[in-house]
Amino acid sequence: MDIQKSFTESKILKVAIVDDDLSDLITMDDLNTIDNDIASLLGDPSDPDCESYHELLASEGYDLDKIEDLAQPLSNKSIREKAPERLKNAANKIIEFRYDNAKPIRRVKQLLLEAGILEDNIHYYFSPEIPNEEFYDLLVIDYFLVKNSSKHTLPFIKKILSTHEKAPKPLQVILMSTYEAELKAEFRNIRPEIRTSSSRMRIMSKPMSDDDLVYWRSALFQLSSDRQFVDAVEKFVTETISGFQHAAQEQAKRLWELDLQAMDILHEAATSDNDDFCRYVEECLSRQLLTALEECSGIRKSLGVLGESLIKHRANNVIAPVTEIGDSRAAIRTLMRSMEWRGGNTPSMTEFKDPKDRAKWIQKNLRFGMVLKSPDDKRWLNLTQACDLAQTKEDNLNSVSLLLISGSYARPVGRENGQSLVYLNTSLSDAGSEVLCWDVRNVQTPSIFDFAQTFYNGWSITGELRLDQAQSIAALYSSRTLRVGLQKRLSSWCLDGKALFINKLNNSAPGDKIEGTTISGHAMNRGKPDEVHIDKDSMIKLQRDFSNSINKISLKLYMGMQLKPGSKNQEEGILIYCAEKPENIESLRRAINDNDFLNRNVNQNKVVIALWHK
Repeated sequence: MDIQKSFTESKILKVAIVDDDLSDLITMDDLNTIDNDIASLLGDPSDPDCESYHELLASEGYDLDKIEDLAQPLSNKSIREKAPERLKNAANKIIEFRYDNAKPIRRVKQLLLEAGILEDNIHYYFSPEIPNEEFYDLLVIDYFLVKNSSKHTLPFIKKILSTHEKAPKPLQVILMSTYEAELKAEFRNIRPEIRTSSSRMRIMSKPMSDDDLVYWRSALFQLSSDRQFVDAVEKFVTETISGFQHAAQEQAKRLWELDLQAMDILHEAATSDNDDFCRYVEECLSRQLLTALEECSGIRKSLGVLGESLIKHRANNVIAPVTEIGDSRAAIRTLMRSMEWRGGNTPSMTEFKDPKDRAKWIQKNLRFGMVLKSPDDKRWLNLTQACDLAQTKEDNLNSVSLLLISGSYARPVGRENGQSLVYLNTSLSDAGSEVLCWDVRNVQTPSIFDFAQTFYNGWSITGELRLDQAQSIAALYSSRTLRVGLQKRLSSWCLDGKALFINKLNNSAPGDKIEGTTISGHAMNRGKPDEVHIDKDSMIKLQRDFSNSINKISLKLYMGMQLKPGSKNQEEGILIYCAEKPENIESLRRAINDNDFLNRNVNQNKVVIALWHK
C-alpha cells in the first residue's frame, strides 16, 4: 500500500484542513468555560484587572468602543502576555486545551507529509469559510466544527463540493470527529444529506493515538485510488435515484386506475393458485416497479461506463472494504439480502386449545418458502405446495403431509461440496457471520394435523425466502427424487493424436499439416480431470519411433493419466491434451503456448505428444 504513489497517480496535491481546534481565536464564551466570573470582571470598569486590561488595549491602539468581544484581543500572543494575570491564565488554558485537542490533526498532517503533500500545500481553516477561488484535492474537516455543533458543517461541505464541480478531478473528503458515538449515530444520514458517495468521502474518528493511523493510512489510500471512479459511481447513484423516483411516481399514479373489478381479478388469480392475496399483489407491484426502473436508460448507461472501468481496474488491483467509522458494507449486505429474503411481518400466532383449530391456522398461514425455527434452534424450510395446504379438507388434515427441508447455520467459507446442499449468500440479520445451508437429504414429512400440534410447542416463523429462491431448492429436491433408481453412466470417448520431434515442429511452416507418428486412445470422465489412455499399439509405436526419449510417459499414458483439457505435462518433452483438434502446425504451437521451451537447443530432440478428441 504505497500512499505516496497513489496520491501522485491520482493527483492529490493540495489539502484543506478545517478544524476549530487549530484556531488561536479567543472569545468571551471561551473564557467563560474556564472562569465564569470573567464576564463580570470585564464588564466592571471599577475592577482593577478590567481597568488594567482597558489601558493595555488603549496603549496597543484598540478602540474600546468598536470592539464587539473584549476577549478577542487576547488571541494576540503579545497582548495575552501583557494582560492581567487572571485573564492571561484563562487565555493560556484555552490555548493549551486546543493544542492538546489538535494532536490528532498534527498526526493527520504528518501522514499527509509522508504521502508527499508539500507543507505549503496544506492549508488550515478554523471556521466554515474557504475562499471560492481556492481549489483543493482533499478536504479534511471536523464534524462538530462550530461550538461543538454540526449545524454549519454539512451545508459548508455541500457548498465546497458545489464550487468544486467544475474542477478537473473530484474533491475527496474526510469527515472526522473526536465524538465517535455521535458520529456513528449519524453515519447513515450524512451522505444522503450532502449527496456524496463513499468513494468520495470517508467518515472517520480522529486519530487519538498512533495506533489509529493504520486506519487513516488505509482510508487515504482508498480515497486516492477510488478518485478515478467517483464520477462514475455518483452518476450511477444519481441516475438510479432519479429512476426510482420516476418509476415510483408513475406507478403511484397508475394505482388510482385500479378499480374494484381489477382488485377482484387479482384476488381471484391469487386464490385460484392458492397463494396469499397480499403476497401476490406485492409480487405484482414489485415486478411492475422493476419493469419501470429497467426502462430508465440512464441507469444502464452509467453502469456500462462503471463496469468497463472496473474490469480494467480489477485485472491488477483488489478493492478492499471501506475503512471508516461505521459499517460501510451494510449497504451491499442489505442489497444482497433482498435478493433472497422477503420483507414484511410474519403472521402472528393465535392461541388455540382445540387441535383442529391449530391445524386450520397452519393450513391458512403456512406459506411456501417460509423459514421455521424449532425449539432446538434448528431451521426448517416449508416447500409444501400451496394447493396441498389450501385444498385439504378438514377430515384429511391428518393424512396430507407437509414437506420441510432441514437447514443449519454454516460459515460461508469452507463449504462442503455436494449436490444436496444449498447455501444462502446472506443471513436475515447482521448478527453473526453464518448463513443458512439447506440439506435436501434431511427432510420431515409430518401430516398437517400432527405438525400443527408440534408447531404450537415452541416453534416460530423467522422469515420467508423469495419465491425463486425457494423454488430453486424445491427443484434440487425434485431432481434428486427423479434420479432415484437410475444407474450412473460412464462417459467415454475416442482420442486421436500425433507425436513428433520438437525440431520438426519448429522447422515446419505454420500452415503445414501435423505429420508424425499417429497414435490413438480413449478418455473417460472421472471427475474434473479426464482419465486419458493410449492403446497398446500406440505405446509400442512411440517406444519404437522415439526410443529412449519417451519411455516413461508412453507407459504412463498406456496405464492412464489424469489430465484436464488444455493441460500439459513436461516430464519428457511435451505431452498436451488439446481442448480442440489442432488443424495445423501453427494451431498446435498456440495450444502448447511455450515458445521458450520449444526454442531451447537442448530440447530440439525431445518429443511433442498431442492428443485430442476424435
